[in-house]
Amino acid sequence: MTRLRDRRPGAAHLDLAWRLEELPVPGDARSLFARPEAPLHLDLGCGAGGFLAALAARQPECNFLGVDRLFGRIRSAAFKAKSAHPDNVRLLQADVRAFLRENLPRHSVSAVYLLFPDPWPKRHHHIRRLFQAELLEICSILLMPCAPIYLATDHADYFRHMCATSHAKPGTNVGPWPDPDSWPRTEFEARFLQQGLPVHRLRITMDAPLMNPVARMESASEASVIAPCVSCSQTETPDARS
Repeated sequence: MTRLRDRRPGAAHLDLAWRLEELPVPGDARSLFARPEAPLHLDLGCGAGGFLAALAARQPECNFLGVDRLFGRIRSAAFKAKSAHPDNVRLLQADVRAFLRENLPRHSVSAVYLLFPDPWPKRHHHIRRLFQAELLEICSILLMPCAPIYLATDHADYFRHMCATSHAKPGTNVGPWPDPDSWPRTEFEARFLQQGLPVHRLRITMDAPLMNPVARMESASEASVIAPCVSCSQTETPDARS
């Protein structure tokens, strides 16, 4: 099996990195881990991997999968993960949308992180933004009931878009991050804070799965109904001050 490789000396960290077509079990990215049954956290657009490695080190009982389309970022993230806590981190070079559509079973994800995605500030580029209604719907199928999606951006207009898109979905609860200062910082966040720029955060949970947009998923008539979780049954107010 061909794996991501770096010809430079000391590139053993790439043992943690894979391409989408190299999944040991096609259609199930949990197969990358030694403990596929452990709770799975997804870092979508993981960048250089500082946040991913730090959070994984804090929660060794969980699996953490970072996904990014750029090899350079995957290489950097793999190096950080190898230095911090390699047993529960894997990296996947892939387009995020393509990965989410076909490579995880439904209700198999315990948390999703989408931190400082490209805001595509020009109006005619907004369609390229990663966080859209379609992405939220797909995540609602992959996430366990009441499992969170954590969003962060420095871009005020993108934050308003995130809020509006989230509030528009039935069964969606929107609120602030718990204790935001206690979380690891991404490389982008550290840079923005150093420049004195505001950082906006959003936490989303969904009481029940929405209509499945992925053709390979089971039909709605075959899907089981999942009751709302008591802990997230009330809508919270987004914290625009963060």
